[in-house]
Amino acid sequence: MNSPTPAEPKEPPAHTRPGRKPVGSVVAPVKRAALFMTITVSVFLLVEGCSSTLLALREWTQRSSGSTIRHYDPLLGWVTDTSLSRPQLWNGSGLHTNSQGFRGRSEIADRIPAGRIRILCSGDSFAFGEQVGDDEAWCQLLTRQDQRLETVNFGLSGYGIDQAYLRYVRDTAPLDYDIHLFTFISADFTRVGKRDHHGYAKPYFKLEDDTLVVEGVPVPRALPKLTRFSTWMSQHVRSLELGSRIARRITGTISSQPASRSERMELERERIAPLTKQVFRQVQQLNEEKNSVAVFVYLPLEQEFDETLPWADSCEACETWRPWVGAVMDSLGYNFIDLTPALRQVPWDEAIGFFIPGDGHYSAAGNAWVAETLYDHLRSVPGVASLLESPEDSADGAN
Repeated sequence: MNSPTPAEPKEPPAHTRPGRKPVGSVVAPVKRAALFMTITVSVFLLVEGCSSTLLALREWTQRSSGSTIRHYDPLLGWVTDTSLSRPQLWNGSGLHTNSQGFRGRSEIADRIPAGRIRILCSGDSFAFGEQVGDDEAWCQLLTRQDQRLETVNFGLSGYGIDQAYLRYVRDTAPLDYDIHLFTFISADFTRVGKRDHHGYAKPYFKLEDDTLVVEGVPVPRALPKLTRFSTWMSQHVRSLELGSRIARRITGTISSQPASRSERMELERERIAPLTKQVFRQVQQLNEEKNSVAVFVYLPLEQEFDETLPWADSCEACETWRPWVGAVMDSLGYNFIDLTPALRQVPWDEAIGFFIPGDGHYSAAGNAWVAETLYDHLRSVPGVASLLESPEDSADGAN
């Protein structure tokens, strides 16, 4: 009997040939990894987004509930309420303003009282003293360095250099003063190029033949609610920025935008720098007309003390504007004080107490440091030194 003819061996399919992993065994782990990453990122965005959204909603409702300490102003956008008394604000630190809208309870006469040296403090929330009491803000604390000093604090939260300048021109016009501290942080430069802040309309500048022209006035009393809310959310919900970063890294491109954030900052600097430089010139000129000494002061942020701190984000605005303003002040020959180098000399365990955790503004200790350090620098500023150096500037004149 014939034995059956054995069937010819068949060549195994390509995906199961010896020495090669089946395609399915490779694809499956990749899919699982991709799914895992997608779930991880989604959960992170959800948690981060929810927490940030709740925070933004809480702050939004607080601003919209009538509990604000500021009111609409057709030139500036907003100003602090006058004759304000909120002793329980900021965990009992307290906030008061006089009838002129300046911080504190004392009224400011047009003329300087005999035997006094008057200092104006202009700027944003770091000049105003956000989150600390009236007597804890560095502008007021300067009077403890020298009892002859009378300080006028008209800083205001959210102001850019443009609004700080406009308020200086309008609200201090009747006053005589000896020294004007025109202060700013890095974010104040960026605000110059914007027409709103957190959804609240503001004035903005244009240059026409080296002349500052104020645009957008009278400032709209309110932007559409949807616009205000979306602007507020975009500036507060950190997950949106995180999602944008992830998308940029995945796609490697952003349509119709520069490839890097540093390039966008450079374009912003080119647009805003001429406006800001002209503001500095105007401040200097107005002080000269008032026989006052203008001193431009750069106030450092927490990130500028040490960018390696785990809770401190990088500050590209700092990296862009701080070197620029130093170079401009050198070229113009104006009095300029940058407190950043002094801050970096402070021991780490002490300096971290200068900033309010999770907020970034100066704490009471930070304000005290600014007052002491700034006063020491002022003693070497031409024009200011001659005012401070006198027989009274001794044990009788300083604490």
